[in-house]
This record gives sequence, structure tokens and C-alpha cells, in this order.
Amino acid sequence: PLSFEDTLEGKCPTHWTCSGPAAVCFPGSSSGPCRPYPGIKGHDGKQFLDVGNDFGTATAISPPFKLPQRIDRLCFRRCGGADKGSGFYLKRILDGSEICVAENGRDVDVFSEQCCHDLAKHAGEEVIILIRDAQSSGWGKVLVDDIRLLDSSGRDVGPRAPKRPKYTCALVQEDVHYDGVKSLDSGMTLSAEACCARCEQHPRCGAWAWGKKRHNWLTNKCFLKELTEGAVPKQRYWKGVVSGLPLKTMRRIKAPLYRSSEYQEQQGAAIMPGSEIRLYGIGSSSMLWMNWIEELHLVLSRLGYSMPEVDAKVKPEFHPRSVQTCDDSMYYEHLRTARFARIGWCSWDFSFEGWNDCGSDGYRVIGNQRVKCQHGPGCGYSKRPAYASKFAEDAARSDITFVATWFNDDQQRWSKFKCFEGHKIQSIAATKLSIPSLLETVRTIHAANPKVWVVVLGKYPQVWGHYTYGWFREVNRLVREALSNEPRTFFIDYYMPPDNVTHMYQRAHPGHPNCRGSKLLSLAVLRRLYEEKVIGRSLSLKEPTERNLVRHSCEQLGSAECHTSVTCWVDPADNTCKPYSKGSLTAHALKF
Repeated sequence: PLSFEDTLEGKCPTHWTCSGPAAVCFPGSSSGPCRPYPGIKGHDGKQFLDVGNDFGTATAISPPFKLPQRIDRLCFRRCGGADKGSGFYLKRILDGSEICVAENGRDVDVFSEQCCHDLAKHAGEEVIILIRDAQSSGWGKVLVDDIRLLDSSGRDVGPRAPKRPKYTCALVQEDVHYDGVKSLDSGMTLSAEACCARCEQHPRCGAWAWGKKRHNWLTNKCFLKELTEGAVPKQRYWKGVVSGLPLKTMRRIKAPLYRSSEYQEQQGAAIMPGSEIRLYGIGSSSMLWMNWIEELHLVLSRLGYSMPEVDAKVKPEFHPRSVQTCDDSMYYEHLRTARFARIGWCSWDFSFEGWNDCGSDGYRVIGNQRVKCQHGPGCGYSKRPAYASKFAEDAARSDITFVATWFNDDQQRWSKFKCFEGHKIQSIAATKLSIPSLLETVRTIHAANPKVWVVVLGKYPQVWGHYTYGWFREVNRLVREALSNEPRTFFIDYYMPPDNVTHMYQRAHPGHPNCRGSKLLSLAVLRRLYEEKVIGRSLSLKEPTERNLVRHSCEQLGSAECHTSVTCWVDPADNTCKPYSKGSLTAHALKF
């Protein structure tokens, strides 16, 4: 189908020939010859072809094309009152004859479908589409959209509409404008991603902005900006503007070290400032759909630690797969931290040597419960064996390994508990599976390298309202106590404010904490590493009470209060405390 979505507003359709006021428009647009039609409806997508208006005549002619062999009829959507001598025409190139004439305009602002029938006898013939407005009077216009070539059963047999090219853009921030940057150039693009691509190709462009807002001078306007080497743009709220950074800029952005007033130090820690810290992670979707590892990596590097990546061997990933854009994403999205993570896996998927202990019926016994020997959500996907000893070899190359493998253990209700032969096992009962599996993972890592610090993350609430109920605290307590005697092993407990206090969960990946939640997790890990004297320098933080976590007058806070709060952050660009948003509604893939 041809729906005119691949052409800029106010321009003649791609490869078409236009004369007079003819252009691709959308409701309310006013670029070029477009006129606002605020009540118009019934068009396909966002845009349509507007030929002529009440004050002038116009034509639009398509490039030549052949009618397909299975053609039966041509259908399109039409709006506007221009009639005799005006409308939609299908013309044969061989002799110029009109094999389709549709001149029945109606004085309404609603698109309706019209068709030209009996085209089978013209299959294989070369034709053009002519759209003409010959009337300059009230309702004298022809609006067309969604042109389709159909066979006798109504299936579209015409050429596919061209797909918009896919662009790789490092950072895209909605409703944000960058201050302190120099303008280079401006032009029109169909999308923010296309604007970013222009910036990536321009040798001096370091940042860009694009007008998302409709019906004003900013619409589809692309601004290329120049960044001084090493400079970080200052962010400012501007509704309707999308700003971002290309890959080449993200690769060279480096947040400055924290000021001495922002951190605290202690003697006798295992890892002192200036030393190397290698991080590694084993887990499920919290490591692929959240930013908490990247947030922690950034904080440690700004505290003065060197952060080389682990040379992992078992299908490592070094970035999340799909994450929100956060207010501070520009500082950490390019950082590399090795991990092995699988969406929907449970603690036992990471804890055993393949299927060695599985019976001939495809089940193994964990904590007196039969569990299906198959990976993935509902134990219903991959049958390829995974070996705990191989994960442990990668973890052995790290200084600190994070384990977040057990978050799905009690989330099997949706699959009708297929992992457990239909037996209902959830909440506290699931710890009988989680505890032996986690212990097996920790001990396998320490068998490979007893010097590795193993950090097991506590669960965050995944219930309606995200309240921390008593049974939920008991789940974390049981796991924490079971791990308490393991050497160099810490359990990270924390409090996640519920929905009625503040927004802590994302829409992009429901059930997963958002940017604020990732900040909370990273600071909970940082706090525990300092308390246990694993690291000698940490941020100065307040107690993580609900009052300290959720602050609103960010500009009035000191650095310790601002760093502690999940609703505020210290922007390294100007060292001021600013509101920290919940992050973008959608997620993006990282392409570093």
C-alpha cells in the first residue's frame, strides 16, 4: 500500500511530480502548501496527500509502475469536494487512456474508500496515477491516502511500501534540550533517529535536537550541534523537543571524579581507590532490562577505581539488551560490564552441570520437589545444557560477581506451574528451591576462586501496588540467613517504595524497576560493599529511609541527600541537584 508515511510534511511524495499546492500533510499541518484540517479523520497512519485547496489548483503524478498479474481492482481513501474534472485517475502509458476515473468528491472532512474495478484485463500494463484538483472554490481539493492494488480476494498484490531505514542512535532523550552547545546546521527529517544519523555523519556534530511537537515551527526540524572536546551538555526541560548524542560522542563522554565533599573513606578495606575492580554478573532479566549494573560501574569509576572488563568466555554480554533512557544515561550507557543473563530463567537454571542429575523422565529433584529439566519461562524453552562450572570460571576472573538468578523462582503461576508438574509453589515455599540453588552457585564460584566477593541481590516486590508485604520480607530473610555463613558472600537487602509513594517501576518492561529503581539497587550494593570493607571509598549517603529516598525539593538538598534520593540526582555537568525522572516510557536497544 502507498500511505505517504515516508515523505516529509510539506513535500511532494518521494519520486512523484507535483505542480501547484500539492504535498504530503497531516491534520493541523501548515508547512509549505499544507493547510490545517483540524477535524479531518479516516486517513491511514499520520499523513496523506493533499492536492490543491480552496484557492488554487494542483496535480500530483506518480512514477510509472506495472499493474501486477493478479490485479483485480485498485482502492484508495478519498476526501475533499472537488468533483468533475478533478479526482483520481489511472492512466495507461501506452496511449494515455484513462482506465480508472474517480471524480466523485464529497464536501466532508472524512476519508472514505473508493475503488476502480475490472483491472484484470490490464495486468502487466505500465501505468501512472494522476491526482488532479481543477477547482479553486469552496471544498475544491482532493485528499488521497492508502492506495492499494488488490486481487479478487482482497489481498494486496502491489509493491510493498518502502520501509524507513533503521538508524543506530546512542542516546535519545524526550522533552530535553541541551544548553551550552553551538549550532552547526538545521534541516528537516522524518524522525529523531534520522536526525541522529545526520549528526553521526557530520564530522563536527556532537549532539542533535529534533522537533517532535506537531503544528508549529519545530515540527520535524533537525538541529545539529557542536560539542567542545570533553564537554558534557547541560540538560534542560523543553516539551516537544527530542535531543540526543550519536555513538561517536557517547564513546568519549567521561563523567568527572566525585569531589572530595561527595565521598567518604576508610582504611583497611580490601580494595582501595586507584585499584582495579572487575565486575561480573549472572542473572535473569534484571541484568538485561535494567541499568543498575551500569549505574554501579559509573559510581565506582567516579570514585577513582579502575574498571577493566572481565574476559568472560561463556556467551558474555557487556550491555543490557533493552533499557529505558534515564536522565544520566549519557554517562554510563557506553560502559562495558560482562554478564551472562537469560530472560525468564530461574536460580536452578544456573546452578547445575547440565542435565547430569536429571532422570529419564526429564525431571530433577531440588529441595524434595521435582523440577522440569528445561530452561526458560515455565521451563518450556531451551533444552541446551548450561554448566555452572563454566559460569564459575568466568566469575573467577572477577573481583566481585553479582548473582540475581532467583527473581523468577516464585513467578510460575502464569504457566500453571509447569516447572513443578502443576504443583502450586510460590512465595515462601519457593525458597526451598531458591536456597539450595543459590548455595550451589555461590559454592561453585568459590571452588573456582575463593577470593571472589559474591553479591546476591535481594528480590524487589513484583505484586500489585509493589508493596513490601510481611511474607515478602520473610522470603528475603530466609535467603539472607541461608547465605550468611558463606565466606565472601553478601546478601543485598533494600526497601523499594510502593506505587502510592512514588513511581519506581517501568512501563517498557512491566514488573521491573525503572531508572529510580536501578539507582536504588546500585546504591544498596555500594553501601554494603563499604560496610563490609570490600571498598575503601564510597559516596557519602544518608540512611535509606522512605523520607530520604523520596525527596521533592531537589535544588535545596546537599550532595549526600541528593545522592541518597531516588527522585533526585547530582548532574556532573554543573554539580547541581536536579529532579530524577522515572525514565522513558519505551525501551531502546544498545548498539555499542
